[in-house]
Amino acid sequence: MKGRRVIWPERAKVAVEDFEVPATEPDQVLVRTQFSIISPGTERASLLSLPLVLGEFPKMAGYTASGVILETGSAVTLLRPGDRVTCTSGHATLAVVPQDRVLPVPDGVSLEDAAWVNLATMALLGPRLARIELGEPTLVIGLGPVGQLAAQMARLQGAAPVIGADVEDFRLSVAAKCGTVPLKANGPNFRDDLLALTDGRGPAVVIEATGHPQPIVQALEAAAAGGRVVLLATPRGVTESVDFCNTVHRRSLTVMGAYASRRPPRNFSPAGVSAWQGDAEAILKLLAGNLLDVAALTTHKMSIEYAPEAYQMVMEWRPDVLGVLLDHR
Repeated sequence: MKGRRVIWPERAKVAVEDFEVPATEPDQVLVRTQFSIISPGTERASLLSLPLVLGEFPKMAGYTASGVILETGSAVTLLRPGDRVTCTSGHATLAVVPQDRVLPVPDGVSLEDAAWVNLATMALLGPRLARIELGEPTLVIGLGPVGQLAAQMARLQGAAPVIGADVEDFRLSVAAKCGTVPLKANGPNFRDDLLALTDGRGPAVVIEATGHPQPIVQALEAAAAGGRVVLLATPRGVTESVDFCNTVHRRSLTVMGAYASRRPPRNFSPAGVSAWQGDAEAILKLLAGNLLDVAALTTHKMSIEYAPEAYQMVMEWRPDVLGVLLDHR
């Protein structure tokens, strides 16, 4: 059986090709993909081989998708052909996926929205690790898809207010529509405005969602004394000139790294971070209850055959590109 997939043959090059679909193993399912989401931050970093990116070319593209099961392996008991599912597969019309990386999509949740689930589980790590208490002011720096979702979920966890900082007006406007208080990250009065929004103390929680060195410094400096800072985005490059004595030590900050690959599929990690399955099930419940808005983050919809054009927008780092939904039908 042949399918179509997006592949990166070399740095900054994107192609759509035919491929032979492998046989389904006993613990796997074959999914006919309907939609997948391009994650502009993570995939751009991998495609352009930015600092600290692992893997060599050629690379398969994508990691978050949805579709319908065509067949199941002999050891699969909880899934069956015809099930609508979300999964951790990439941009391919047919995907063979381990059963522990596939979940049924509830009635009332569209497959377009369900394609976001794996990406959303990564955003969920920020509020989860921060252990946000009711009424704690929270700042999210960087309003790409992960930052936007982290802000929405911080509010669901009880943060108030949730402030979103970015340098791009478009991303600030999207965040505002989703209930986040927008704040220009490079504005001349950033610090004063932030203090005004947080009763003069600063945010109890700061979630850094850009991965760039300078915003990490900004995140540490913005947090209130005794606050928690979560490095949600993978840092790209070395953050220099951090005064740890005065910025972190004397202000008793807690700094946490959120690395999604540390999560096991089903069990709990020693650090108490929930497993992928639990996080994905939580996202599906939020989508079913209309508590999480991913449609507002879907800025572009394109056929898989136009993936090279889609990635060109991503490589150019266009501020109006958040979620690019690839249609595989």
